[in-house]
Amino acid sequence: FASGIYLANATLHCKDCEIKENKWCIALLYSSNAEIINCKLEHPLANGRLISVQGSARLKLKNSRVIGGSVVVCDHGFAFLQNNFFSSALNGSAIFVTDEARANCVDNEIQNNRWGISIQKQGTLEANGCYVHNNSVNGINGFGTAKLSIIKCNISNNEDGIILSGKSWGSIQQSEINFNAASGLSVRGNSVGISISNRINRNKWGISSLGCASVEVTANLIVNSTSRGISAQETTILHLTNSEVINNVVGIAVTEDADAIFCSNIIKANRSGIFLDKRAQCAFIPINIKNKEDYEYQCLINNNNNNNNYYTKNMNFN
Repeated sequence: FASGIYLANATLHCKDCEIKENKWCIALLYSSNAEIINCKLEHPLANGRLISVQGSARLKLKNSRVIGGSVVVCDHGFAFLQNNFFSSALNGSAIFVTDEARANCVDNEIQNNRWGISIQKQGTLEANGCYVHNNSVNGINGFGTAKLSIIKCNISNNEDGIILSGKSWGSIQQSEINFNAASGLSVRGNSVGISISNRINRNKWGISSLGCASVEVTANLIVNSTSRGISAQETTILHLTNSEVINNVVGIAVTEDADAIFCSNIIKANRSGIFLDKRAQCAFIPINIKNKEDYEYQCLINNNNNNNNYYTKNMNFN
């Protein structure tokens, strides 16, 4: 089987070990349990796995270095990952969760992989205090009907910070999402994205949405985007509440058939505050928009097809 350690309905406690250059460094099957502390796992052969958690196996991995391969959790497996360093899974994800498996990630650093964390099918992720950075494609992905809870994480310098697609669901709270080349948070397909009390800084798009996605943004600071602070396209539904959208090229763009409701936000110092195009529909509830006085326009409304946009008397352009 070419595994460094192979468990089938067994229990393992492994501390201060180095396991490398096997097809699978550690394989946990059926109802196995493993606790791995202060270990180094490196370079599986032929694109194998550093750790594979299958069946209803359970893994606890702490204070370890995971280099050059993936931790894969599938079936009904569970992984608790705390204070580890993941790097150089160049052909895949550092952490890959699929089927109905679950992963709880606390205070890990995940860098220089192709994908940082990928959750597919009905997989579940809870991430708290993780630093996910410099991954060549995405920091964190949710596909299928995956469920993600991301709290107090730093997700920076990836291609995309967080992507939710398919029918996935994700809640991101109290996190820093910075310097990603494309979107800080991208919600696609029929996914639901909930963004609460995050600082989203210096991405190309702070938050972007496509397809039939639903996005709820509450108490965020979205600043310094090199394109759009928030982009809602296609048939997206966007709710933006108690947030600040500041110093982006375009503060908020709502286009195609997207619907948006804005309530009690501050939108200022953008090149243009709000851009509406095509069949976009927007409702504004007490809002204050202040943009740089030296630009030609403060809000460009370009509805070529109809007049479905409406505003309350409380809308104020200064």
